[in-house]
Amino acid sequence: LGLFTVVPAGCMAVSDPDQAGASVINCPDDGPNGGGGGGTGDGGQPCITREIGPGQHVFVGNCGQSPTDGGGGALDISKTWSATFPCSQSATQLMSAFQSNMDQFAGNSGAPFASQFPGAINQGDTLTINTGLQLLPGNFVPQQGLEVTVLSVTPNSFMFLTNPQEHFFDGTIAFMDSDAGNGNVNFSITANANFSSQLTEYTIGPLIESQENSTWNNLLKNLQGHCAGRSQ
Repeated sequence: LGLFTVVPAGCMAVSDPDQAGASVINCPDDGPNGGGGGGTGDGGQPCITREIGPGQHVFVGNCGQSPTDGGGGALDISKTWSATFPCSQSATQLMSAFQSNMDQFAGNSGAPFASQFPGAINQGDTLTINTGLQLLPGNFVPQQGLEVTVLSVTPNSFMFLTNPQEHFFDGTIAFMDSDAGNGNVNFSITANANFSSQLTEYTIGPLIESQENSTWNNLLKNLQGHCAGRSQ
């Protein structure tokens, strides 16, 4: 079931006070690999999840020491890109600007690994991210349209849930910022996912990971430029 799970017998899903719209699945101590807890793989540690249907949850945080695929195994992709930088706006104001026009900040059409994002981000929307290769300036060669659903939106965050039938990944991508003090903001992008197929992983997997690095590092650079008053 990939990142999805049902609440195992003997466990309880309760609201997580630190993550809006999320839950924590608490289970009795079931050993280091979760063998007796229905496959949570948490060793008695809570798993941060988000409910997407009756009794069905998607993992958005750690199960024990590292994110898992719902069966105790490590995810193919579990990585965070982050930066702390001076900003003329608060974290909430910066996230509001980002959510109103994602492509303005995350669009990466000038790089070899190009990407074009939708504009406004609204909870529940299904969006397409266009990716491709920039062989020459202005010559964008489409690679694939990647479909995501906006799983949640808060004043300081939002999360994409990928469609593994229309995406390289099966998992979540979370965007979050916070005030870091002294006029600084911390912004992070966290991907927790498996490749949608082994064929993808073992053929173009390294290319996709390079594209992810290029896209999210470019986003952080553009956010810093916005905070410094440079137009995007």
